Amino acid sequence: MILLITAIIACVLFVLISVFQILLVLGLPFGRAAFGGKYERLPTNLRIISLIAVGIFIFGIIVILERAGII
Repeated sequence: MILLITAIIACVLFVLISVFQILLVLGLPFGRAAFGGKYERLPTNLRIISLIAVGIFIFGIIVILERAGII
């Protein structure tokens, strides 16, 4: 039961971080909260890095769900 709850909490957090990264990729002005706060809107190279991060977070979600026996 603890494993299931922990997995769900971790996945929810990963989804929230992924949504934030997607918003950065789309060019919304949240850059001050990411990558050291230097840019309000991220330049193209940092948007690409954010997109890669989304892929890594999705992979992490899949691994967590598999290890918890949910999928």
